[in-house]
Amino acid sequence: MDVTSLFSNADYYGVVNHETSRRLLALPWNSNGNTKADLVKIKEDVASEISRRLQQQEGGAIVVMVGGALLQLFCMANWTGPPLTPIQPITIEDCQEVCLEELSINGEIYPLTKAPMLLWLARVILVDNSKLLKTCDHWPMWSVRCLFTWQRLLGECVASLWEKISHLIAECWSDSKGWSCRCEQLLEMGHIYLYYLQYDKAKEFFLSAQQLVNMKTSFTGQLGRRTRFQQSDVAQLVLDVTIETANINVTVNDMSKHFPEDVSLKDDTVLNEIKFATPADGNTQTLNYLQLAVIIALCTHVQKTTPPHMVKSEELHAYLRVILKQRAMFCWAGLMSALIQRCRLEYNQQRRVERCMMQLEVLSKSFTDLQPEAKYRLKLFHCLPLSPHWSIQHHLANCLVSLGCSHDALVLYEKLQLWEGLIVCLKNVGRLGKAEHVIREQLKIKETPLLWCHLGDITEKESCYQKAWQLSQQHSSRAQRSLGMLYLKKGNYKDCVDSLEKSLAISGLQEGVWFTLGHAALKTSNHDLAVKAFRRCVLLDADNGEAWSNLATVHLKRNEKEKAFHCLLEAVKGCYDNWRIWENYLLVSVETGHYNEAIAAYHRLLDLKGKFCDIEVLQHLVRLATDGCYGNDLLSDPKDSLQKISMLLARITSQVTSNAEVWQLCAHVHLKGSSPNYEKAATELQRALRVVKQSTGWEKNTDQCERAVKLSLQYSQVCREYCSSVANLTSARLAMQALLAALKKNYVDTMSDHMIQQMTSLKQELDLLNQCTSQLKDS
Repeated sequence: MDVTSLFSNADYYGVVNHETSRRLLALPWNSNGNTKADLVKIKEDVASEISRRLQQQEGGAIVVMVGGALLQLFCMANWTGPPLTPIQPITIEDCQEVCLEELSINGEIYPLTKAPMLLWLARVILVDNSKLLKTCDHWPMWSVRCLFTWQRLLGECVASLWEKISHLIAECWSDSKGWSCRCEQLLEMGHIYLYYLQYDKAKEFFLSAQQLVNMKTSFTGQLGRRTRFQQSDVAQLVLDVTIETANINVTVNDMSKHFPEDVSLKDDTVLNEIKFATPADGNTQTLNYLQLAVIIALCTHVQKTTPPHMVKSEELHAYLRVILKQRAMFCWAGLMSALIQRCRLEYNQQRRVERCMMQLEVLSKSFTDLQPEAKYRLKLFHCLPLSPHWSIQHHLANCLVSLGCSHDALVLYEKLQLWEGLIVCLKNVGRLGKAEHVIREQLKIKETPLLWCHLGDITEKESCYQKAWQLSQQHSSRAQRSLGMLYLKKGNYKDCVDSLEKSLAISGLQEGVWFTLGHAALKTSNHDLAVKAFRRCVLLDADNGEAWSNLATVHLKRNEKEKAFHCLLEAVKGCYDNWRIWENYLLVSVETGHYNEAIAAYHRLLDLKGKFCDIEVLQHLVRLATDGCYGNDLLSDPKDSLQKISMLLARITSQVTSNAEVWQLCAHVHLKGSSPNYEKAATELQRALRVVKQSTGWEKNTDQCERAVKLSLQYSQVCREYCSSVANLTSARLAMQALLAALKKNYVDTMSDHMIQQMTSLKQELDLLNQCTSQLKDS
C-alpha cells in the first residue's frame, strides 16, 4: 500500500515505516541523534528531502501525511495509548533527552514526555519547513495541530506559539470539505481559543458548530429524586436537546464494548442516577458523534468560564448526563473526556469522591489496554479536550490527598515527577523538610531551572530563583515570576515590579502575573504601568471583575472618573455578588451623572446586604430628580425619574425603618412632581419625627432638638396647608405640644436665644394649627 492509502486507513505505523517516509526522514541516520549537532544535521537532511519531494507530483501531500502520522503517533504515546511499539531509530532512548531540550521553551516541558523525537520530527516537517509547504493541501491544519500539541506539553501559555497558531487558523478554512469536516474544524479551533483564554471567540466557534449539526440546547426542569430516602419528587435541572432536522450519521460504535467502564456510584444515600417521575423524563433523542462532541465543547466552555458555584456544578452534570447515556454513539476520546470532566466535578463532593478515585484508576489503566486500537482512540482526538495520561494520574494523586491517602499520593507524585503537587502534599502534613530533601536529591541527579524554582518555593530564598534564572540563560519566566511573588510577600514592591516585568517579557499570556504587576505598580504609585498591566489582564480575561475594579481604582487616582465608571460597569458583570465593587460603582455612577445606573446599583446592594443606607447618595439622587437636573443617562421625563427614586426609597424604608433622614427624603419626593401625594408626605414626616424622638436622650442633645423642631414645623405646615383632615391636624398639634413640653422641661434655665426663637416658631405654628382645627370643626 502507498502512503496515501495507509494514512487514510489511520495506519500511522505503516506510514512512518514506509520506504517513502524513511527516505523523507533521511533514514538511516549516520548518528543516533543524541546531540544537538546530530539534530541539526537531521533537520538539514529532512529539509533537503522535502525540497526534492515537492518537485514530484503529489509530493507535498505525502510530506504533510508523514508529518501528520508522526504527530498522531506522538499523541498516541502521550494521550490515548495503547503503548507505542518501538520505531527504530526514532524512539530510541538515547535521543529523548536532547529532543526534550529542543522542544522546551523558557526551560519548561514535562520531563516524562514519551517519544519526543516524534513531535520534534513532526515540527521539523510541518512548522520549520512551512515556507516550502504553503501550497500543500491540509498543511495549515496539521501545522496548527502540531503547534498546539507542543503547547500542551509546556507549563504555561507561550505567546510565540499562540502568534503562529492564530496566523495559521485563517488558512485552515480552505481545507474543509463537507459539513462534517467543517464542524470538526470549528470544534478544534474553539478548544484552541479556549486554551488561550479567548472565551468569546471560542464560544462563537462552538455555537457555529452547534448550528451546523442542526442542534439546539437549553436547560429545563423535570421532576425526579436524587436520594434513596426522598419521599417526593422535586425539580431537577436537565439539558433539553432538540434536533431540528432528521438526524444523520447516527450509528452505534462497534468498539464501545472496549470503552472505559463508567463506574457506578455506590453510596448509601445518593442514587447513581436521577430517578425521574416518568420514564421518558431525562431521555434525549439519539445523537450522532459530532453532536455529542458539540455538547462536551459547550460543557468545557461553561467549566472554564464560570466561577465555582453550585449552579455551575448542576449545569455541568446536566451536560455530562446526556453524553454518558449515549456512550455507545460516541468515540473513545469523547467518552474519556466526559468521564474526566465528571471526576473534576466530584473531586470535592464528599459522597462522590470515592467514585471519582475509582473512575480515575479505570481511566488510567485504559491507557495501557490493547483494545480499542489506536485508530479508534484517535477519532476526533483533536476536537476534544482530552487530558494526557499523566494529567489523569495527577488528578488521581490529588483525589488520594483529599481522601487522606497522603502516602499513596506522594508515591504517585514522585513517580510522575510532579514536584509542585508533592511539595503541597508534604506541606499539608507538616513535612516540608522531606520535600526539600527530595528536591535536593533530584538536583544532584540533574540541575534544571524548574527544580531550583521548586526549591525556592520551599525555602523562600531569592538565591534559588536567581540560580534558576542563570541556569535557564535568562529564559525562565517561572523563575522571575516566583521571585517577583517572593518580593511581593516581603513588601519589596520595586523589585517585585522589575521581576514580574522580566517574566512577562518572556511569556506575556500570564493573566495572574499581569494582575499582580498591576497591584505592585499601584503600591509604587506607577499609575501608567498599573493601567497597562490591568488592561492586559482584562484583555486576556474580559470577565475578570477584580482586574476591572482595580483598573477603575487607577483611573480614579488619575481623576479619570468617566473611564473609571466604564471599568466598574465591566467589573460588576464579572463580580456580580461582590458588594464592595457594587458600592464603588454606585459612588462613581453618582459622581459621573449616570443616575439610572446608580439607582440600579443601589437596588443590587439592597439585594446583597439587605439593610443598606447611604444618605449622601440618596440626597443627591433625590435633589437631582426633584429639581429637574438630568445626568448622562437620567430619563428626561421628570415623572419617570421621580417614580424610580420613589420605588427605591420605598424599598429602603421597608428594610430600614429607623432612619429619620430617609423618611424625610420620601416626604420630599411625594411633595414634588405633577401629582404630589400630601397624605403620604405627612405620614412620612410624622414617622421621621417619631424616629428622632425615639432615640435615647434626644431632648438633651441640641442638634437633635433642632432637627425635631424643623420636622415638626414641616409636618405641621403640610397638614395645615394640604391635608384638610381633622385627624391630621390633631396629630400634628399633639406632636407639637409634646415637643414644646419636652423643650421647656430640659431648657427652662439654659435656653439660648436660638432656642427661644425656635420655641416662638413652634408656638406660632401651634396657634395656626388650632385655628385651622377650629375652622374645620365649625364647618
